[in-house]
Amino acid sequence: MIVFDNCSNLTEIKLNEGVQKIMSQAFNNCESLERITLPSTVTEIGNFIFQYCYNLSEVRLNEGLVKIGNSVFHDCTSLEHITIPSTVIEIGKYAFWNCTELREVVSNVMKE
Repeated sequence: MIVFDNCSNLTEIKLNEGVQKIMSQAFNNCESLERITLPSTVTEIGNFIFQYCYNLSEVRLNEGLVKIGNSVFHDCTSLEHITIPSTVIEIGKYAFWNCTELREVVSNVMKE
């Protein structure tokens, strides 16, 4: 299911509590997208969700997220920092492929 694919003027997304899963390619190629906030009810983000969102610089992933799909942030060349919630147990292949400005990945995964 492709929902907002190629929405060239979309700059910010803030989803409400209750959304549980974001399907593959939902925001693919939204070149002007700068910020996204996912509620704590989202447990899974599918493959290629933010692929080619070149201006995406602020991503807020909340506790409750379990799975980050393949190539989710592929070519998000403005992304500099991301925090992975402690609830994440799976990160797909190439999740941060070609994120050339990514300088910091903070993982809140609890160590036993």
